[in-house]
Amino acid sequence: MNKNTSTTHHKTLSPEFKHFLKALSYFDDNELELLSAGKIPPPVVLNRAVYLKHATPEQISGIAKDLAHIHSLSLRRLNVLEMMEYINTEELGAYQREVIESMAILEETEKWIPLSFGLPTEQSLARACDYRSIKKQLVKIANDERINTEANRRKVGGKTDQPYCSDQTLTFRKTQEAISLKTLEGVYVSRVGSGQIITLADIAKDQEQRRFNQLFHISKNLQSVADDAGFEGYFVTFTAPGNYHPNPALGKRSYDRERLRSGHEYIQDRWKRIRARLAKLKCPLSVETFFGMRFVEAHKDGCAHWHLLFFTTPERFAQFQSLANEYFPARRQWDYEKVDRARGEASSYLFKYVAKTVNISKFEDARLAPNEEDEKRLDNDQSSLKHIDRVTAALRAQRIRQFQCFGISNTLTKYRIINKIEENVDEFASDSVRQSLLACRMYNNGKKDKNDRNLIGFKNLITKFSDSFELIKEPYLNRFGEPSSRITGILFNCGFAYYLPEYEISRNFEDLLGDIQYWASDEELDKVERDTFITNTPPDFDISWDELFKEPETVTVIYSDPRPTASQLIELVKHQQPKRFFVKYTDIQSKIEAKPPLSVHEIIELLTT
Repeated sequence: MNKNTSTTHHKTLSPEFKHFLKALSYFDDNELELLSAGKIPPPVVLNRAVYLKHATPEQISGIAKDLAHIHSLSLRRLNVLEMMEYINTEELGAYQREVIESMAILEETEKWIPLSFGLPTEQSLARACDYRSIKKQLVKIANDERINTEANRRKVGGKTDQPYCSDQTLTFRKTQEAISLKTLEGVYVSRVGSGQIITLADIAKDQEQRRFNQLFHISKNLQSVADDAGFEGYFVTFTAPGNYHPNPALGKRSYDRERLRSGHEYIQDRWKRIRARLAKLKCPLSVETFFGMRFVEAHKDGCAHWHLLFFTTPERFAQFQSLANEYFPARRQWDYEKVDRARGEASSYLFKYVAKTVNISKFEDARLAPNEEDEKRLDNDQSSLKHIDRVTAALRAQRIRQFQCFGISNTLTKYRIINKIEENVDEFASDSVRQSLLACRMYNNGKKDKNDRNLIGFKNLITKFSDSFELIKEPYLNRFGEPSSRITGILFNCGFAYYLPEYEISRNFEDLLGDIQYWASDEELDKVERDTFITNTPPDFDISWDELFKEPETVTVIYSDPRPTASQLIELVKHQQPKRFFVKYTDIQSKIEAKPPLSVHEIIELLTT
């Protein structure tokens, strides 16, 4: 929509209606004149340049609040006009779409950037007035504008002193993490019936080490699956052509892209085509044919490249080679190395790549310290542990997922849910349940005792028990009132259903002792942690499992009183104040019953008394 035009309408504005609209302060004098002439004023926009690429996270928060207010004003104005029958319901829908399509920010002089949620109008309307949704879009735009400008101006990589990302991008990322940590420290969590209260910061503080342990554990299990199948391991690297590299360390610059992320999308597109061709050759990615792990890293100029560990037979890998040569034809676009078992397992090859998918600065491990080999990686234009913060910031700014498994049929979620079952296997009456848990769960005594650890649980799940479990999903309404679903438990093939524990979440410590409760499933608690705390040399010997699966530090218990428990206090409040009630975490708003609309005279009377 042209922001300097208005839409012609056939109705006129009565003096009475004009007086009412002026009292609301929704329209200025010029807009009221347009309405008097039968024209709908254009949507309100933020007419000042915001320069998001130079903005801090705090400044972006302020801009998001301004935009939420402006969008709300535009939509409220239309609702008033429809309520007063100046426009009808069908016209209201058309003008609402116009508001959504006109949403944009003025990044700099004469440069408008659309603000789009990529959703239908009805869903976009709710998000257009939502501060969190707008802020998320602004952060995306800010990162894109900054890194793309830096790529065009050769600010990163090459002979500069800013490898992988700029100092500004690194500072932006660290500021985001600091804000997230402060937010987590102000969110209190209590498992229902436990009588203990901790903060999300306590839960998140060992997250990076747990993530590292889990990824390495998965790689060891995939190696074991491959050994049983007689598969070989192949380590593959994909790189985008030279014109996708904004400031290469070697060779001439031929960069002609508009976006730095294009390099990742180039590899992603060709990997998708290779997978489709393999499927046509009756070699789809699966545990029986072709599976592995994918890691994404950054060159020193920020351009992404991929490392993949394949497990398959030499014959099938030959098919892959032929396709890779076809889809990555340029020199040095792709390469591979066969895993030499004499040097160690495939998981040992992956050790340094697993380490670079997590923030290793959050925990100590001597094997992850930068060394001479790490310096060689830096000199060879590869990601280094020394600059892991910069590598992570570069990939996060491009919204690139650093790790992913392929060919294992989405079993990671099942494995995560199974390992949330804390009860000892002897507590289950069903032989089928006990057998499944003993085979697939990492700890089977319910206490995470390292002496009772099952190191091939994930292997058993993907090879023998993948059909023994089904996720239980519960429909619910998200914070925009839209239907969605969440995982609440797991269903065993014998018919037994295990439901995950619920948690009470609040930003007010006292709320958990007697005020309105925010109930959240275990999955929602994980999502709060993920959304707020986005995460973000191969040894010649096998890693010590006792060191690798070191138990996390004990969290700080802010409140613990077995008599009475938080649940008992809540029950007491419920009896003493019957008007108080429990509500779901995602449905905390009171139910609003629709009432007949007020007449024009009633509204004017209310506003003028």
